Amino acid sequence: ATTELDALVQAWATGDVEGIDRLGVQEMRSASEEIYQALLVRRNTDWAAQIQALLAGSGTTFIAVGSAHLAGDESVQEILEDR
Repeated sequence: ATTELDALVQAWATGDVEGIDRLGVQEMRSASEEIYQALLVRRNTDWAAQIQALLAGSGTTFIAVGSAHLAGDESVQEILEDR
């Protein structure tokens, strides 16, 4: 687990979105589609709606999420782009 976490941190630190997708998203999805849907897809969809509302407002907002939420076809930014 430490080796995989180190690889994920390295991918994040270097901006390797494909590596994040492979290590943080695809591994989870291959282990359990149900967990992938619950932890990433549904949360990303909910967050995208909240982020969209925040962006429509005024002021500055800081949003922090785990790296796996920012990689893959169902990432937060992909959902926002689709909207």
